[in-house]
Amino acid sequence: FIDYTRPQVRRFVGQYREKYSTEPTQYSFQGFDVAYYFMSALYRYGKDFRNCLPNYPMELTQMNFNFNRVTQMGGFSNCGLFITSYERNFDVLSLGAYGGKLPEQQK
Repeated sequence: FIDYTRPQVRRFVGQYREKYSTEPTQYSFQGFDVAYYFMSALYRYGKDFRNCLPNYPMELTQMNFNFNRVTQMGGFSNCGLFITSYERNFDVLSLGAYGGKLPEQQK
């Protein structure tokens, strides 16, 4: 779900249209979000940015990253998501973002 009323989405779409003379696809939004998130974390925190991911929230065009460490020596799991409702009248509604915890963190 892409909310075209959000300022960062309007800015991205405008710049995309200007550069490529076409409309961005779902993959354009996803590619931008992933690249922007991780590249900005790398720029801000350096090569050990992965240790800062659980505390690095960012507003993106369509994705929501909320990383939780899986194990002390392991990687991370993204528990962030957007909830979308498809209505009977064919409206598509965004019900907001959710940044849940892993089951073992809920205890």
